[in-house]
Amino acid sequence: MAEADERLRLERHLRRRPADQLGRIPQPRTAISLAIFLHEVGHHAIGFSKYKRRCEEEYHVWLWAIGQMRELGIEPDERVIRRFEMSMQYAVGKAVRRGIKDLPEALGRFAVR
Repeated sequence: MAEADERLRLERHLRRRPADQLGRIPQPRTAISLAIFLHEVGHHAIGFSKYKRRCEEEYHVWLWAIGQMRELGIEPDERVIRRFEMSMQYAVGKAVRRGIKDLPEALGRFAVR
């Protein structure tokens, strides 16, 4: 049910924008280009204010993108998983450098020690 709500929210968001603002979207040709595209769409699908911490938003957007790939029957390959891991290490590292006080437990594995 939540996925259907996300899709409706994305559709409503896109309908409100003039067609010239949507721009041209290149067709993803590889698993990594699809993952990156879905990751960016995921920010809109999930919403920009759902999570208080940016690193937490990034985590859930990546999970959403990878889940969408699997729903489409495209298994994320090694490059996609590596991009997810590197992106999360960067996001968590940035949060730590900025002095995050309460890193969500799920993000602890991305903290560089």
